[in-house]
Amino acid sequence: MKSLSILTLVIFSIAVYGQTDKSEYKYKNYDSVVVQTLIDQTHDFNINSNERTDKIFITGRARIKASDAKELNQRIKRKDSYGSSQAMTPDYDLKILFYKRGRVKENVQISLWTNNLFATFPLKVQRQGECTCSGNGGYCCSKGGISMGFKEYLLDLLIRYNLPTNKEELLNFGQ
Repeated sequence: MKSLSILTLVIFSIAVYGQTDKSEYKYKNYDSVVVQTLIDQTHDFNINSNERTDKIFITGRARIKASDAKELNQRIKRKDSYGSSQAMTPDYDLKILFYKRGRVKENVQISLWTNNLFATFPLKVQRQGECTCSGNGGYCCSKGGISMGFKEYLLDLLIRYNLPTNKEELLNFGQ
């Protein structure tokens, strides 16, 4: 009877404490995380030729510390990071690249102006509101846009790594 009690306690302990944080475990699948700021002109047209310009200009780039990468990964996967309205046609101005052995394994594109976030991995927490497409995230859902709290966190992260930002304009946009 004593051995059965010990065995039950061991199994219970492993089940409860075996993997404490799934988002931290997910980060361990990557070597590094790089944040890029950019100007996306892929939706712009040349007036003279009536052709798309399809240009993206990288304005800043920083490899973030492991502690910041873990926190960023956790925030991306939290439901309260979403819930704002978003525009249907985003112009992304922020890209997060997850590297493994020198290659990009996953990425997240964010438009701080339109509250859009598109990830190459599923984000069920983002699917809020009425969804107008069947994408792997919630980037087409009426309330799938990034929340003001998440936007403030991202802007502070950019400032911490000396990356360009229009913090005041972005926080007051639409008010």
